[in-house]
Amino acid sequence: MRSVVISVLCLTAIVCAGQRPTQPVQQWQRYRVAGEEFSVSLPALPAMTTLDTLIAPSKRRITRVLGSYADGVAYAITTYENPVGQSLDDFVDRSKQRRSRLREWTGQTDVTVDGFTGRQFSIAERGVSGLVQFFRTKNHLYQFEAMGAASNDPRIQQFFTSLKLGKKTEGTDVHDGIGAQPDIQSSSVLSGKDLDQKVVVLTKPEPSYTEAARQARTVGAVVLKVVFAANGGVSDVQVVSGLPNGLTEQALKVVKQIRFVPGMKDGTYVSTTLQLEYNFNLY
Repeated sequence: MRSVVISVLCLTAIVCAGQRPTQPVQQWQRYRVAGEEFSVSLPALPAMTTLDTLIAPSKRRITRVLGSYADGVAYAITTYENPVGQSLDDFVDRSKQRRSRLREWTGQTDVTVDGFTGRQFSIAERGVSGLVQFFRTKNHLYQFEAMGAASNDPRIQQFFTSLKLGKKTEGTDVHDGIGAQPDIQSSSVLSGKDLDQKVVVLTKPEPSYTEAARQARTVGAVVLKVVFAANGGVSDVQVVSGLPNGLTEQALKVVKQIRFVPGMKDGTYVSTTLQLEYNFNLY
């Protein structure tokens, strides 16, 4: 087994144009994943990471993290196979524990989609608002999130009202990969301490542990320095320190799958340089 921990340290920021948007994103598409029980509309092709985890001597669990971004709002879908019959309320409690202690959860309500009753919360982190919904279907547990605007914003509503649950879903099939990537443009630099609003990371997919590293019992940390751009992309990735046996490559593979709400200065989105640490441990 291995664990992967990501720590984030803000270093510098880059000014970019682009005020906080107020209009809904147009030309969304519906997406699905083979073997899952959902489909949903998103403004851009999502990144996706699939992990196969041993959770008991004879039980494995497939988990997936999907993330999309457009115009100041980040969207995330986290899926879990449910081979042990975990309850919805237990799933919600565990999901809360996994999130940053900076996140606030308020306004719990029940919501129903296609006959499945779930839980909804308003969320806030570092001054960034959003909405999250949890569902339990026949074989899966689902968490749907959107952050970067108020819960009544047309973009947030477009995401959640498009959600469909059940075995018969339609849409463009999503496969593991980095998804749609914005065109990164360079601009001048500001100090990170001058930001009015810090970056809020919504999805941080875990890299896989390679078989070569497992056989060599390689452990340690891969440290990357990257730019979290004002338009929602990750760019200028630099390896500060790496690991052999493919672990550095695994970290590089998932770093561009991160989806986040960019930092802001004076009401304008800015690009921020962050340091990410991926810890690989055998236990």
